[in-house]
Amino acid sequence: VQVIDLATGQQLRSVETGGELGPLAAHPRAALLATAGPDGGPNGGTATAERTARLARPGSARSIAFDDTGRRLAVGAATGTVAIWDLASGKELIRLAGHSGAVWDATFSPDGTVVATAGGDTTVRLWDPSSGEEVLKLEAASTVFEVAFSPDGSRLVTANGDGTVRVYLLRLGELMDLARDRLTRGFTQDECRRYLHLERCPGDEPGPLGAPPRPGIR
Repeated sequence: VQVIDLATGQQLRSVETGGELGPLAAHPRAALLATAGPDGGPNGGTATAERTARLARPGSARSIAFDDTGRRLAVGAATGTVAIWDLASGKELIRLAGHSGAVWDATFSPDGTVVATAGGDTTVRLWDPSSGEEVLKLEAASTVFEVAFSPDGSRLVTANGDGTVRVYLLRLGELMDLARDRLTRGFTQDECRRYLHLERCPGDEPGPLGAPPRPGIR
């Protein structure tokens, strides 16, 4: 692993890991790196190459991400699961299961209340990392390789295998405002299920859309 100073472009140090590396992530608040070794297990090490922790192998790791506090680590695996680890104790807190293909990317929302995952099963899924509940599934046309939240957590960006980048509005109120701007009629029930991810339209009545309900994702 090479550590580069972005201001000068100079290499600050090189960290030997003893084998081929998979994904890695930099701690947001400390001089700490998390890497996936050749056995698929995540390791923690400082920028001086001292290994500080090793977590149990979760399967072949495809992605690693810290939350914004640096207290939790999300590890996406080829098995289609994501393990959420507590770094202080070194224990797995919960495992998110639902993808039928590899999880190529997993990331925490800025406030840490949601985890977004990108799957080889052509879906993007949003999870509650405390309960493990899947709160939203977005269908894509091809494998999704990367996901990222906007700084305020209101949008999700995906990089897809078909060469497209897609931006999703996550707050229902913003979706409703967009609908008001672009539609001269109300949504049909099918459109509410497809675009708003709701079983029934807000208000469940024809005509212009009414006041939006409370968003499911904050």
